[in-house]
Amino acid sequence: MRKGLALCAFVATLAGCAGTPTHDSTGAQLPTGVTLLKSEKDSCTGVVHVDRGTSDSNEIVVRAGQNASFKVDEEPVGWTCIGETKAQSDRLSCPTRTSYVRITRPAAGDDFLVECYGRAAS
Repeated sequence: MRKGLALCAFVATLAGCAGTPTHDSTGAQLPTGVTLLKSEKDSCTGVVHVDRGTSDSNEIVVRAGQNASFKVDEEPVGWTCIGETKAQSDRLSCPTRTSYVRITRPAAGDDFLVECYGRAAS
């Protein structure tokens, strides 16, 4: 009986985790072979609007529970938090080898993580 309860608790935990996945709003994935070069945590009570640092006009907005992965041509990568009462802007200076950035926001809370990825130094 105890094994059965433990198994049910384990399955319920997995079901809860599977029910709250993060969604990549860009539909992009990081390419194979890139390495995490730098990361920085910040917070935003609203949505995060990303300045990709490219001439591409595709707008990226990251809401709670979403991720965004995108190629960057220039740095620093800028973002603006568009909150309920004010807008706040900031920039993350990524290492020069950075070619991709990923922003991750959990479904709950105001925190988000900005990560710079690129090829490792030889």
